[in-house]
Parts: sequence; structure tokens; C-alpha cells
Amino acid sequence: MFRATTTIIILLLSIPAFAQSFDEQRIKLGDTLAPQLLDLASWATRNGLSGERDRVYEQLIHFQPENRQARRILRYRRTKEVWKQSSGYRRPGNKKEENLPEFSNRQDAILVPYRDQMKELLAREGAKASFRHRHAAYLDLLALDPEDEALRGLAGESRLGDAWVLTATAEAHKRQESLPKAADAARDAVAEPKASPPTDQESEFSLEWSAGFETPKVRVVGTVSENEIRRVCRFAEAAAPIFSEAVNARTELFDNTVIHLFKPDDGRTFLKEHPGVTDSNRAFALKLKHWTIPATAHVVSWAREEVVRVDAAVRQAVALLLWRQFKITLDHGWVSEGVGLYMTRLIAGTRLNWFVTPSEYARSPEEDAFKNRLMQNKSNWLEECAILLKRRSPGFQTLMGRNVNDMSTEDLVMAYALAQYLIEGRPRDVPAVLRMVGKKVPAHEIASKALDIDLPALEEQFKRWVSETNSRR
Repeated sequence: MFRATTTIIILLLSIPAFAQSFDEQRIKLGDTLAPQLLDLASWATRNGLSGERDRVYEQLIHFQPENRQARRILRYRRTKEVWKQSSGYRRPGNKKEENLPEFSNRQDAILVPYRDQMKELLAREGAKASFRHRHAAYLDLLALDPEDEALRGLAGESRLGDAWVLTATAEAHKRQESLPKAADAARDAVAEPKASPPTDQESEFSLEWSAGFETPKVRVVGTVSENEIRRVCRFAEAAAPIFSEAVNARTELFDNTVIHLFKPDDGRTFLKEHPGVTDSNRAFALKLKHWTIPATAHVVSWAREEVVRVDAAVRQAVALLLWRQFKITLDHGWVSEGVGLYMTRLIAGTRLNWFVTPSEYARSPEEDAFKNRLMQNKSNWLEECAILLKRRSPGFQTLMGRNVNDMSTEDLVMAYALAQYLIEGRPRDVPAVLRMVGKKVPAHEIASKALDIDLPALEEQFKRWVSETNSRR
């Protein structure tokens, strides 16, 4: 018994020092550095280098946010548990610049060993650390050298103009210009649709067909104007290449995709007479304005206004693309709505048809005003998202688990902004995200495996991205 106990004690004593967690070691290095920075600031004060003293104090408060001496010198005042710097503060100059070389030597003697130890820690254990802890280490190093471009890259930042922003913000800045151009090119590349008269089966309906057109991948027929049918045909044919460019994955419509465009009464007639629609499905569909017949690639759109019909037809075509490539349905609410609406706007220039239908009991004047703002074609949904984020969290854990029937209008806006963040800011990650959504992988696993980040950190990055992207519009 004694020998076994002794063996256990020896094994415990032999565990190396790095058994401390990554974050504990990071914090310990910072705790060791802080008093050295304080001594360096004091030396700068005594030697007429007030400007350098203030730079050192700025570094110090990263490691010791509550250091009152540094806060006082930098003219901070505490208000409601938040430190706020005086708007009148200006960093002073150095009176004795002849002392700068010695200051530089003293600074290097402090910072170089710290940087070396931190980089060694990152190299040894960074890959095993959580995103949040690894990111905190990058921020510690950046507090000492904010212009280190390599570190900024590791921290997920890039320079945009004269500011450091999230790399996703810089990427989105480029994609917001390139994606509309790619959409224009895809639409222009569509060959002139060929006339396609009603089939024998379509001729059996008690309808007055006005026209039909087809392209290699889609056929559009209906009782609306010839111009509208032709437009939808071009939009639908361009949908797959535009979608592929946006989500960074090759996608195609089903070979037998057919879109039927009707005036309201004709749409209801078509559904009532269609032999392939069951009674229960017919009863459900007649409450809608657009629908895809189950187990087919046949889309039906019968809203009263042309712009709504066209938007709905494109929205349903996008839904077919999401299903064929990623097995995404209305059960995957945030993608179905967020990506669906984003892509419809990119393809057709509108986003008028939502599957989210908030409860009548939840309606209020504020809710109606919110929805009316969203319905305006020039409305900026990212600005609406920024307003929401001032009073609520993104709530991705809940949002990413909901189907469309459980989503609110606020969820709709958050889903749209999340889709925009991924498509514009992180396009290389989009295919993995969508595949995992289609397989019903939980939100926290999607964040960690597809985006290399934990869910709370993703929410923080998303909020920063929304703010940075809005400020540059």
C-alpha cells in the first residue's frame, strides 16, 4: 500500500510546469510584465520622456485595466463602472529626446523576453487552446506593437484604409463590389430564352396560357405577360451560377425545373385541377402565394403583383438549389430565410417573400412598423440588425436551431445578417457551414469545426463585423 501511494506521489511531482492551462500561463506572463512596465514609465517620467511614459501607460492598462495611476495620467474618469478618457487628452511631447536611445534599450530588455515567451507558448500550446484564449494572447502582443501586420493577421484582422478591421470586414468590402458584378455577368450570359408552348398535360387545365420560354436548365410558363415570363426565365437560369459564386460551391438546378406564373385566380385553378397535388397539400398551398409541389422541381407563383410573383419564383428556385446541394429545408430556418433572402436580392434585386410568419398574437404597432421598414426595397437590413444588437444578443445557439415556423421577424433580420457575414466576409467557410447545417449539426459544433471559433466569440466577432461594415457604407 505504501509503495503504491509513493508511486502516485512521484508521478504527480513529475508533471511538468506547462500542466497549467494555456490561459493561466498567458495571464502569468502578463502579471510578470506589468510591474516592469510600471517601472519603465517611472523612469521615463524622471528622464523627461512624458510622451513615452504615456505610451507605456497605454500598454500597462491592457494588462492592468484598473491601474489608477495609469488611468489618472492618461486622464480617464470612471463613470458607471466604465473608464472614459477625457476628450481633451493629448499625448505630451518628450522634453529630453537625448534619453530616447536608453529608453529604447530599457524597453527592449522588458518586451523582447516577454514576446519570445508568449510566442513560444503559442507555438507549443496555441493549437490546443480555445479560440478565445488564443485570441487573447494575440491581443496581449498587439497591445505592445499595434502595427505588427503578422500578428494582426493571426488575430483575424486586416488593414482597410487607415484602420485595422476584421479580415471578414475587409473581405466583405471587396465582395460587396464583386458579387453584384458577378450577378450582372451571369444574367448577361444567359442566352435568349426559346419559345416553349404548353405541354399536352398543361393544355388540359382550364387556363388561357399566355406564353412559355425555356433555357437549358429551366422552363417558365404561365398566364401572365410574356415579358414577365421571359424575365423569370433569365433570372432562374442565372440563379445557379450566381448562387455558386456567392456560396463558393458549384450548384445546379434540377434538369426538369419548371416555374408556373399565374394571376391569383389562375393559380388557384391550377392547384385545384393539378392531378399530382393531394387534397391536404392543396388545402395548405391555397393559403399561400407561392409553392413548390412536393417531390418535384415544379414551382408555382400566383401573387397579385408582378414584382412579388417574380421575387417568389426566384426565392423558390434558390430553395431548390439549397435542397439539391446541401439538403437544406424550412427546418433549417436561419439558412432557408437568411441565405434565401440574400440570394433572391442578389439575383432579382428584391426580397419580398418570407416564410417567417409571426403569430398574430405577437403583433403590435412597433412590429408592424418594423416589418414595413423591411419591406422597403432600399432598406438596409444590416442597419436594422445593428439597432437590434444594441438591446439583444445575436442568440445564435437558439437561432441556428429553429425552423421557420419558430422564427420571429427579429430572427429573420439576424439570420439575414448572419448569412451576409458568411457569404461576404467568410466565403471560404460557407460550403462547410451549409453542409453541416444540412446534416443538422449543432450550432456550437458548426462554429468550432467550420469556423474555428467558439459560439460566444463568434457572436462578438459578428457584432463587430456588423458595426464595421455599417460604418463603411
